[in-house]
Amino acid sequence: MAIGDLIKQIISRASSTNQAAKKSGLAQSTLSEWQAGKVSPSLENYIKLCEALGCRPGLELDNFLGTNIKSKTAEDLLAEALRLKPSEQLKFISLLSAKLSVYFED
Repeated sequence: MAIGDLIKQIISRASSTNQAAKKSGLAQSTLSEWQAGKVSPSLENYIKLCEALGCRPGLELDNFLGTNIKSKTAEDLLAEALRLKPSEQLKFISLLSAKLSVYFED
């Protein structure tokens, strides 16, 4: 599992990366870097991309992880993170943190 794969899934809703860039207002080069896993999107830009392409950010992440995060224990989530390559662990934790923050907002 790689964050770039999640971004590719989301961008596939558009006819091309260029079209996704136009709809979201994000640079095509930025989207390409995300897809390649070179950099991770900020929470704000991840949401911006999802909304521009008509998808729900939390649901996309749930589907990508294969389950609803609410149903997983902290130990399960940590075990998933530890199975990733070190370069992907921080990206996973960043997206996980963003996802969990939605559940704890006022």
